[in-house]
Amino acid sequence: MLDPLTGKFTHYAFDSRDPGSISDNDITHIFEDSRRRVWVGTSHGGLCLFNPGDHSFTCFRHDEKDKLSLALNSVWRIFEDSRHQLWIGTRGGGLDLMDLSNNTFRHFKHDPGNPNSLARDIVFSLAEDDRENLWIVSGSPKRRFLSTGSAFKPACSTPF
Repeated sequence: MLDPLTGKFTHYAFDSRDPGSISDNDITHIFEDSRRRVWVGTSHGGLCLFNPGDHSFTCFRHDEKDKLSLALNSVWRIFEDSRHQLWIGTRGGGLDLMDLSNNTFRHFKHDPGNPNSLARDIVFSLAEDDRENLWIVSGSPKRRFLSTGSAFKPACSTPF
């Protein structure tokens, strides 16, 4: 990570003996939110939040015993919408909405019997339009999550 004040880079690596280390060395996505917090997605270690004060990480992982935990440890995309909600796209676990007040996750997954669900459980990309609709690329067709938070709808064209 680059320190803009000193111009120096600091390398962070997973250390099984250090609970404050990053959870995986295979980084898939880095995202800075509107509060200037740095979030890191990993291939197998879940989602990590960088703590600049002590240069540690707080990591959020899938826990089979906790249905409010991250859906899957393979995080591909991190996105903050205009309402400052943090969305997590996974590779096989669908889409998660993180409740930042209690660090829990709401899951959205593909349901073959529901045409208004995700196309697949792999999320390649996330974006938001000027109507506050979340657009999800998880296969074909693209999906639009209505700003009301009520349903996904297939999209025949992209607004971008």
